Amino acid sequence: MLGGHYHPELILHKRKGFCKLALQHDADLVPCFTFGENELFDHVDASGWGIVGKVRRVMKSALGVTVPLLKNVTPKKTPLNTVIGPAVRIKDLKETGEKERVEELHGLYVKGLEELYERHRDKFGYRALKIVE
Repeated sequence: MLGGHYHPELILHKRKGFCKLALQHDADLVPCFTFGENELFDHVDASGWGIVGKVRRVMKSALGVTVPLLKNVTPKKTPLNTVIGPAVRIKDLKETGEKERVEELHGLYVKGLEELYERHRDKFGYRALKIVE
């Protein structure tokens, strides 16, 4: 949302499977972020909806995600701006065990994503990025 109202939250801390796959396939990771994605649809705040809000909270804790409740089913005309950062190179990782390499790769990817976001957020009117869970 322009004007600095949007505060994106990414669930990344406990999601490391993509790093494990990258290591298994010797594939570099490229941080990228698309500004405007969450403005395509108007979301309904169901937190005060009693049973609906409760079901959504249970789904989120069990599955890690919820199905969004949308006011519109077709996307609004909204500019989408994708920014792409430098690749996190697998060959630059330390030669350690798989778990340590996954952690190192994940840390470098998250750092690259945060730096990329910070470098471009003012251009698109976004506030700070929050990485959760």
